[in-house]
Amino acid sequence: MEGVREWRPIGRQATGVGARYRVEVDAVVVPLRAVLEIVEWERPRAIGWTTESSPVSNGGRWTFRRAKGGTEVELKVSYDPPAGAVGNFLASRVEGIVEERVLEALQKMRLKLEAGG
Repeated sequence: MEGVREWRPIGRQATGVGARYRVEVDAVVVPLRAVLEIVEWERPRAIGWTTESSPVSNGGRWTFRRAKGGTEVELKVSYDPPAGAVGNFLASRVEGIVEERVLEALQKMRLKLEAGG
């Protein structure tokens, strides 16, 4: 996904519930660094995560469904920006950029899945 600088497993477990990842994403001003933990793993239907440590608490779930002519990929994300009203204001300015990156990443993922990758 565009803007992701780092996404690597922490420890020996790289897949399944309990796997942890160090993630760094380009943000508007400074990179956002987080540790994510996989909390749901239903291969090939769903992957869910939550933040273990991050300046922006978040969690989400990818779901994958066979659809006529391909694969339907859905991403649901929830987050809690820091700093109350100021954080909410800044988040509202960043959401469009993030949404564009996520939609592009979903399209690339769909194409890869349909190609058998």
